[in-house]
Amino acid sequence: MNLTHERFHQVESWILRNGRPLEAARYAMHFQGEGPERFLELLRLYQNADGGFGHALEPDGWNPHSTPYCTLSALNLLSEAGVDDYAHPLYQGALAYLASGDSFEDGLWLFSVPSSNDFPHAPWWGYDTSLNQTENLGLSSALAAFALSACPAGKPLYQAALAIARRAYDRLMSGVNPGVMGIDGFMALRPHWQALSIAENPDAVDGVLRALVNAAIVRDSALWEQYVPRPSAAIHSPDSPFYAENRADLEKELDYLIATLPQEDDVWPINWCWFQEQERYPKAFAISESWWKAWKAIDNLRLLRAFGRIG
Repeated sequence: MNLTHERFHQVESWILRNGRPLEAARYAMHFQGEGPERFLELLRLYQNADGGFGHALEPDGWNPHSTPYCTLSALNLLSEAGVDDYAHPLYQGALAYLASGDSFEDGLWLFSVPSSNDFPHAPWWGYDTSLNQTENLGLSSALAAFALSACPAGKPLYQAALAIARRAYDRLMSGVNPGVMGIDGFMALRPHWQALSIAENPDAVDGVLRALVNAAIVRDSALWEQYVPRPSAAIHSPDSPFYAENRADLEKELDYLIATLPQEDDVWPINWCWFQEQERYPKAFAISESWWKAWKAIDNLRLLRAFGRIG
């Protein structure tokens, strides 16, 4: 089953009408042959003077101040745009923010920060020390992977990132399930563990990561309306090391995406809400929902195209 060109243009039109200029530029970069320049100019608008990112770049958190998670989102988007020169001002700003020590406690960057309580936000972005205990290491692992790649070895930021890499390796090998964000962060650190000789047995690391990924994937399509990790959470292209053993489930997800695209002039719904915060901030949630639908629609189109399912 393929997504027809007619349905593809239905999604395209919706994104360009309802997404932010950022989503429109992201779409143009991936599907209209446009270079990354306009997208990067728009991404720059979400960067603060301290070099970090905020301003609802992550649409569920409207905190204008810099946060570690929004900064990680920007770094992922820079990578997606093919920007591999760490001298780029957006990268350099992010490094300055991470080096500043803002929202950095006990050797880790904070998943949620106190200032987010003052602005519309999903419940998980409200400051929560217990949630931070669960999520800080996964977030920090991903940021540490960036710092290890982009920061000179003699800098304090590099040393902080190195300490996180060692801490994350110990957690991985301890057998404690790190959750989805933890898995993503550990995957980002995987090449650094090997390059820095942190991993005594790289094959053992790969085996643990593979087991974690396979255990995390929810394979029952009846549950995919809920906020659960589908196969595509770990598999973005046929080149993924996890594709071969999960091919049937990934192909089932691609069929699911095509079958569940609304027939009317719409795109896929998001499968989460703001719960009690939705009552406090109904207008903000409605806007966030629209931004997220455009963002996720681009993700879905990229996934379908990567596996030859368009046209």
